[in-house]
Amino acid sequence: MVRHARGDAWKTCGDGELYVASKATDPFIAFPMEAVEVSLLEVLEAFRSHAKPIAIYKATLIVPFIDQEEQSLASTFAPDMSEDELLPQLKRLGMMWTLGHAYHLNEPLIRKYFEAIPSLMTEFQKNVTEEAKPPALAKALPAALIQGYETIR
Repeated sequence: MVRHARGDAWKTCGDGELYVASKATDPFIAFPMEAVEVSLLEVLEAFRSHAKPIAIYKATLIVPFIDQEEQSLASTFAPDMSEDELLPQLKRLGMMWTLGHAYHLNEPLIRKYFEAIPSLMTEFQKNVTEEAKPPALAKALPAALIQGYETIR
């Protein structure tokens, strides 16, 4: 489950599966389309007025982050999971897993990535906290979005 700063929550899936049997009204399709629309309108308005938006960038209100009620990525993708548990996870990657074989994506490599997830998430949290410090940027981003990314696990 993911949510965005406006408070909507929805189930989503990997990039390779987003458009398989989906409708434009599905939240994982509709929200990105809305984000592109409002972002483009803001850019055009900034061009017309020669001024940056003075409030939160509207598209950032729609950027999803993992709901804190969800299991952490490190738990979901544990490096020591059995092969019976791992294969369904890999199949959920859809085309990415299928095409990955051509680039030597394999089980040992996936397990190495899974091992790295906790440190990657810690580094990501630190980077978000640091990057969000400048007052101009902090003012342009919703607090819920910053917190969502600062607490990703």
